Amino acid sequence: MIRKVICLASCLVFFTLVSCASSSGDAFTTAAGSVTKKEDGDSSPAHRQTEKDASAAQPYVLSLSRDSDETDAGLIIESDPDHAKVYVNGRFEGHTPLILTDLSTDRYLIEVEKQKYYTYNTYIHYSSSSRQTLFINLTPITGYLSLEVNVPAAVFLEGDEYTAPFQLVPVPVGDYRITVRAFGFKHATVSARIQENEETSIAVNLEKAAFSAGDVRLERNTINPSSGGPVSSLEMTYTVNAPGTGTLRILQEEGTEVYRRTLGDFSSWTQREQISGTELKDLDDGIYRISLDLEGENGESSTLSSSFRIDSSLKVLPRTSLQGVSGLLFNPDTSILPEGMISAGSFIAAHQGNYQDRQLLFLPVHWSVRVPFPNAFEMSISATGVFLNDPELAVPFLFSAGIKKRLLPLPAMASPFRAAAFVSATYGDNTDGDFFANYPGVHAGTPLELSVPGLPLSVGITPQLSLSWRYPRYSSSSYGLYSWAYLKASLSFDKGPFSAGVSGSLRTEAFSEGFALGPQPFAAGAEVHFIPFSTGVAVSAYMFGEADTDGSFYINGGAGASLIF
Repeated sequence: MIRKVICLASCLVFFTLVSCASSSGDAFTTAAGSVTKKEDGDSSPAHRQTEKDASAAQPYVLSLSRDSDETDAGLIIESDPDHAKVYVNGRFEGHTPLILTDLSTDRYLIEVEKQKYYTYNTYIHYSSSSRQTLFINLTPITGYLSLEVNVPAAVFLEGDEYTAPFQLVPVPVGDYRITVRAFGFKHATVSARIQENEETSIAVNLEKAAFSAGDVRLERNTINPSSGGPVSSLEMTYTVNAPGTGTLRILQEEGTEVYRRTLGDFSSWTQREQISGTELKDLDDGIYRISLDLEGENGESSTLSSSFRIDSSLKVLPRTSLQGVSGLLFNPDTSILPEGMISAGSFIAAHQGNYQDRQLLFLPVHWSVRVPFPNAFEMSISATGVFLNDPELAVPFLFSAGIKKRLLPLPAMASPFRAAAFVSATYGDNTDGDFFANYPGVHAGTPLELSVPGLPLSVGITPQLSLSWRYPRYSSSSYGLYSWAYLKASLSFDKGPFSAGVSGSLRTEAFSEGFALGPQPFAAGAEVHFIPFSTGVAVSAYMFGEADTDGSFYINGGAGASLIF
């Protein structure tokens, strides 16, 4: 999408510039350009030969100029490809891209030449009071290649791929090493010299190859079949060079076979196998070996093997980042994305409420990115805005960033108790209230979680301290240095690709005014997430709101999605 937007913007700028150039009375003119070919060893512009063949491709020339101060005056000469020689009235001036600033107002012969390209000649009228640009798309000097192969094959020539056999393919002049490949046959490499406007014919006879296999690679060496997302499935690639078939087996460390699959007929070099989590969900944690027993059409055999680990503690949990760190809506948790993965997501909610004696539609929109690091660290960056259906009202927004470190359990431990620590910072504008329990300032907390034995439930609680330059009030904001505490709690359900949770947050008064619960509203929310097995897309639904001490409240409802890759 970003590339499409950039391309569209570039096209609009391009056509705008062309329109301005064509309507300007100061644009310099070019004489009818001619294409010439450079003879071997000829470096003198006076001896370049004019090409009279009208069928020769003409370069595209873009001429632009604008009125400017004398200090900005000059002639800019650019070419595609660049580093072409430039001659002005027969005198060598340098290589493209080139800026000439010492030319007087006059008519000049410009010649641009590059080895293996036709030289371009043009006359221009240059005005020393303006900056002018000459862009030339040089035309390559080509010959023709014909290739006969005894079987359909792929041909690789200077980074380009062709399908053989073929006749009369235009190729830039020069010497080449050409590779010819066909599945089931030995590769062949031949040399070719392409000369201008001449046909070079080559015949290649590929020989059948003996069956072989290799380059086995696992996408992930550790998986969790009971989790959702990409970590739930086993994916592997390997290469074969000829038709054949085989069997894939998974064995425990002691050699007991626990899974078997018959492989299809091979018809290409790269093979990809995927085993979903549902096929492996009954396997215990531990190390397993994959064995690929492969056989070619003529009876040749090959065996490949690799190992992987099943770890039920490896989980992909879709979490929001309203607090600047990931967790449930109003309570950071201890979960960390598996290293090497990234999560990017967004959600939008809505509610109708009263503001300044007017009924308005409020649209909270949230974006977040989660990035894990080695040693059980995770960083979250998020942005939240509350849009209104009144363009005259300012949009409150928050930007948050935080880093979280899992403390317990240690990798070698097995414990239902989990702990983490985080620090985060939030900046906001037009935020009189403590919406989303994430008031602008610096925050630090220690998420603590306890798993319920025998159930996919966890109870979480997070004591959090906050420091801000402003004291949050709905009616007004006092500036100074204030600190207070949050108490956040949650109950989460995580079962494979499905997860859900409820969370809430309470806030105290500023410590300078006592430790009692403050007048700010109590925030609470509920959410559900679903990740289809083996995919990296999580879809979510949310309901959350705030209740004030005066009995007023509002409730938001919305949905979102995140991409985990």
